[in-house]
Amino acid sequence: MRTSKLIGLALLASLLISCSNNVEGKTPAIKRITMGTERSQAGRIQNPRKEFSVKDRMIYFNAELTNITKKVPVTAYWVLNNEGGHFTTYSVSAEPGSRLAKFHLEKGSDWKAGTYTIHVDIGTGATVPTMSAVYTVK
Repeated sequence: MRTSKLIGLALLASLLISCSNNVEGKTPAIKRITMGTERSQAGRIQNPRKEFSVKDRMIYFNAELTNITKKVPVTAYWVLNNEGGHFTTYSVSAEPGSRLAKFHLEKGSDWKAGTYTIHVDIGTGATVPTMSAVYTVK
């Protein structure tokens, strides 16, 4: 009888641990990606848009985060779609409670016209939540 109680307690403890690691809404996630050519002092994108000029020298990207409970890397990968290849990667660390991961691309000459995709990953050590956004340069 005592052995069955111990096994029952062990199963209950295992179930509770499993559930606590999978509480809905507690997984680090990216809510949205915004982009633009201006950023406020607080770091928010001003006048978000998805279309840019080849003459824009700086393009800002924010990944809005949720459920960041420990320090994690947030990495952005940029792809020029009509070229079919990745062209740059940038990583930042999100501290517990972080709500924004801020990235930017700066170019001293004209951008190549085309459709671009930014992929943003949160490196949690388990499943990696990903979000992508497409933008154009004309």
